[in-house]
Amino acid sequence: MKKDESYDINKLDYKLKDRIMTMTKKLVSVIIPSYNHSAFIEQTIHSVLQQAYANLEVIVVDDCSTDNSAELINAIEDKRVKKIFLDENLGTVRALNLGLKEANGDYIATLGSDDVWEKDKLEKQVEILESNIDIGGCFSWANMIDENGQQLSNCMTINHDVFIQENRTSSQWFRYFFDMTNCLCHSSALLRKSVYDDLGLYNVAYRQLHDFEYWVKLVNKYEISIVQEPLVRYRRVEKTNDSVSALTTETSVRTLNELYSIWLDCFSSYMKKETFVEAFKDKLLKKENLSAEELICEAFFILKGFSVA
Repeated sequence: MKKDESYDINKLDYKLKDRIMTMTKKLVSVIIPSYNHSAFIEQTIHSVLQQAYANLEVIVVDDCSTDNSAELINAIEDKRVKKIFLDENLGTVRALNLGLKEANGDYIATLGSDDVWEKDKLEKQVEILESNIDIGGCFSWANMIDENGQQLSNCMTINHDVFIQENRTSSQWFRYFFDMTNCLCHSSALLRKSVYDDLGLYNVAYRQLHDFEYWVKLVNKYEISIVQEPLVRYRRVEKTNDSVSALTTETSVRTLNELYSIWLDCFSSYMKKETFVEAFKDKLLKKENLSAEELICEAFFILKGFSVA
């Protein structure tokens, strides 16, 4: 429902009134790890503070930036913003985990320090999670923008439509991830706090794909939902810099190595049998009544044929 100063909540249908009142009570924690993004960090934070859904806390973790990011962050005066300035550079994943440890919300969102949210992003996602208690997390489509904020399209070096995804079952996501790799925008994620409590923090072993590794664990246990609207502007840089999104030989090699590690760990330690069997039923040598040992063998043969799309 669009916000309108003229409406009177007491005149609404009681079910709608109850839903609105419930939503306003739920706190959303927004975690923003930041490093050397002085050109973007103000716009990023303000895109959160200007959300239609206002019951939130914003936890900005500056990872010992060497530009004037800390000065810009410190200048933002809003009681909802908690500022953490690290004395040494720990990397994006550790900074993100520090922010998560400080989160008090019922829901937790993550946002890259150069990305931007549309005004109704949280409002639409909270409503979905409030209305569907069986869903563990909610994502959205995202448009890619360049350093100047211009939308990327028909670019030869990146797939600008990668975050335009349909809704799928857990097993369908599992298979899609295996075949196509990451397609969920981290800056679009809104997860229940209980999901983070269950799955834990992000794995610091993964610099490029810490979010993807988390999504694999997520869909292994929970259903997710996609808002099929671009509620995020995801900034993708094509030149070499400190951003993990920069397209370099180093990041490409690291990404490939992390992909193999993620699937090896998944298949050998935590995969949910029912989800795995449904996801890879066309590849299984034995179609039913798999023992634990046979399941491991099936997973090994599938992983042996793994390739990046």
